[in-house]
Amino acid sequence: QPGNNAPTFPGSSFANQTAGNQTRNFTGSFGFDYIFSPALINQLKAGYLYDATSFAYNAAPLYATEPSVNWNYPGATGNMSGQTYQAPINTYYPIWDFSDSVTLQHGKHTLQAGLSWYKEQDHYWNAPGGFYIYDLANSDGSGLATGDPAQNAFTNSGASPTLPGASQADVQRAQSLYAILTGRLSDVNGENSYDIKTKTYAKTGTLSEYPLDEISSAWSFFGEDSWRVTPTLTLNFGLRWDIFGAEKDLTGFYHSADEASIYGPTAVGDLFHPGSLKGNQNPTISVHAQPYKPWKVTPQPAFGFAWNPHASSGALKALLGGDQTVIRGGYALRRFTEPYQYFWDYATDYGQFYYQQFNLIANNTGTQGTFAPGSLSLGDTLPSFILSPQAYESTSPEAEFTYTGGPGVNGIQPNLDEPTAESWNFGIQRGLGHSMALEVRYNGNHTLHQWIAIDPNEVNIFENGFLKEFQNAQANLAASGGTSFSSTYGNATPTFDAAFGGATASDYTNSQYINYLNTGQAGAMAGVLSGINGTVPYFCNLVGAGFTPCATNAGYTGAGSGYPINFFQANPYSGGDSTGELSSHGYSNYNGLQVDLRQGSWHGLQYDANYTWSHTLGVESPNSWTGSFNAFTLRNLRQSYAPAVFDIQNAFHASGTYDIPVGHGRTYLAHNRAVDAALGGYTVGTIVTWQTGAPAYLAGGYHTFNDYGDGGIQLHGATPSQLQHAIGVHEVPGHTFADLIDPKYLRAVTGGGANSTYITPNITPGTFGRIDYIHGPRQFYQDLEVTKLFPIHEAMTFNIQASFINVWNHPVFGYANGFGPAPNGAASSFQSSIQSSGFGQGSPTNEGTGFGRIIELRGNFTF
Repeated sequence: QPGNNAPTFPGSSFANQTAGNQTRNFTGSFGFDYIFSPALINQLKAGYLYDATSFAYNAAPLYATEPSVNWNYPGATGNMSGQTYQAPINTYYPIWDFSDSVTLQHGKHTLQAGLSWYKEQDHYWNAPGGFYIYDLANSDGSGLATGDPAQNAFTNSGASPTLPGASQADVQRAQSLYAILTGRLSDVNGENSYDIKTKTYAKTGTLSEYPLDEISSAWSFFGEDSWRVTPTLTLNFGLRWDIFGAEKDLTGFYHSADEASIYGPTAVGDLFHPGSLKGNQNPTISVHAQPYKPWKVTPQPAFGFAWNPHASSGALKALLGGDQTVIRGGYALRRFTEPYQYFWDYATDYGQFYYQQFNLIANNTGTQGTFAPGSLSLGDTLPSFILSPQAYESTSPEAEFTYTGGPGVNGIQPNLDEPTAESWNFGIQRGLGHSMALEVRYNGNHTLHQWIAIDPNEVNIFENGFLKEFQNAQANLAASGGTSFSSTYGNATPTFDAAFGGATASDYTNSQYINYLNTGQAGAMAGVLSGINGTVPYFCNLVGAGFTPCATNAGYTGAGSGYPINFFQANPYSGGDSTGELSSHGYSNYNGLQVDLRQGSWHGLQYDANYTWSHTLGVESPNSWTGSFNAFTLRNLRQSYAPAVFDIQNAFHASGTYDIPVGHGRTYLAHNRAVDAALGGYTVGTIVTWQTGAPAYLAGGYHTFNDYGDGGIQLHGATPSQLQHAIGVHEVPGHTFADLIDPKYLRAVTGGGANSTYITPNITPGTFGRIDYIHGPRQFYQDLEVTKLFPIHEAMTFNIQASFINVWNHPVFGYANGFGPAPNGAASSFQSSIQSSGFGQGSPTNEGTGFGRIIELRGNFTF
């Protein structure tokens, strides 16, 4: 299957950006059945799947000769690069499988036993690296690099502003435009690929790529019996046993942190005990070809029954319809595997050691890898880069990367459990006449050991007493009239004083920190003092140069104030950032009541109509490729127990076909050729879906409890039930979006966030506010198909079909995974920020098609 990507811009100057893609797939299979006797049959099957993709396989190697220049103009679509080109990426994912089963019919028993095996091997060749990427303005849209003298030319205040009346955003846009027009650099960066043959990183500026080669396989054994106890009762029971090999790296290159290195100086599981340093004092990121253990003890029983009771007289006959009732039920325990991407993310520390990062950073320190802000432009000779890591190491101390922007600290729980699902069902089917049946059934399941990513480096504001100091700082801020939170205003803040030691009073008047105090964000403030976002000196002032990275990577030489290094976080070697451990702590459940009415073929009509009421809850990943979930705190994972992203609580589906009773072989005018040619042979089919919307958590947007869990909301004069009943589609004249909630709950009908009269963020430090989930608007879809049959010969016909997807061109409003847009930094789009300007708004999604009405015409010969 060929394809290509067009150039970014038209014209001959960009024609060489065209790149083709190729996908090659084929399957080969073999089956052999041997009949030993009419009661004993053996079936053997084997198969192979070839799956290879070449992306940009014929692209011109522009990355080797053309600069990659990011303009970084704020608000522009994409990153706006001076050169945009395709780089080749290749994949090859072969799969082999084999199975053999034997079936024995013996009396009332149908016995079956067998085994199966599969192996998947994933090869991935990434794009070449080693070329320079130039950033003109800052990539975050904030204009010129901090400290650039040219910043002084763009002012919106003071005695002689150059941009009077401009907003700060306008000033930043002007700075960015200046950097673009003059070629002024804010930084230069790139990455050198690891060469698996030489086991070194390629020299900066030398193109290379890395391969991925990982494998997974499993054996399975099973046995089962279908026992027809009586003519009206059948029992089914069996046992399955899987032997799963752990996914493993065949390159011997996967780096990750083991569990002790994820927790660092804090013992594994001993969270929130500052001063307790019983863990690994020299945590490392090392090669782990197989970071978790395989599963070998995996019994999986299953049981089911089907009973056809019979009543020949009386009220019971009327109830059961004689012998037209069937009662079914069953239970099964099954094990399953999670997406391979989860394994790769954490087994490779997100691929960090596949590359050696090289950077030039604008600052005035004069150290290697830096340049004076404003001193470099496109075309200038570049100084030496800073490399991270300096060279390839199979084992690297985490201290080597603390505060340097090096690899993260991620790994896999070594005793990772295999996910399991228990399911059960019970149903009653009642025949209605000869061709109709009504069935009512209950389905439920419960999963355990789902894989989710947890952050053991959650900041602590409780056991270390920081919450009280934060509240004291709030009191100081109030006493100062909102200008400073210094302890000179009467309330002790020793941790702030120690962290800010040697600094100026500007730390106590910092507008961002004052905002944290005003909005109760004790968790965010603790993150700052722990060294997050480059605030390294604060943490070093607390713990001193005895914490090696402070001395070696931050140039700190002071003695500090004697605070324990795990005062805020379990692993300070992660440099104030999060850590990630892929764990099997997730779980979920589903309960559903289903009503199904089926009509078999009757005078050309057949249909199925069903309704489901269900609820799905859990602590699980909302289809995130990283395994992330809507985490609040590790102190209580139950806090994150919530509706799943696909919690559709009410759903009605109907499908059916009807043969128009006119023409050859039909009821009316069967022998009139003219009528048959014009009106005969038509069949009409339809699929109708009506369902309630997907859920979303209403996020307040403030970190009042820790550094990552949203603090929730507060409701005023409104209840969650009232908010849910206010959900709908409300037209906004003159706009292409609609309000998905009664506009009275919005700041304005055209956006701006939630109306603070009813909904506000929680701003009480150390607490979570309300954790409420609201389901989006109801959704309706209908597809229609019309088929016309043309008999050609006794053994040949021609069909022409017209399919109308979303036949009424009906708009469906909402978001695929939530109600309104997610806040920045949200774990997933499962959140909806009440402070977002687009809160409560949506555009037509027509989920499932992505478009309005689609008409498809197709014809086929049958012979």
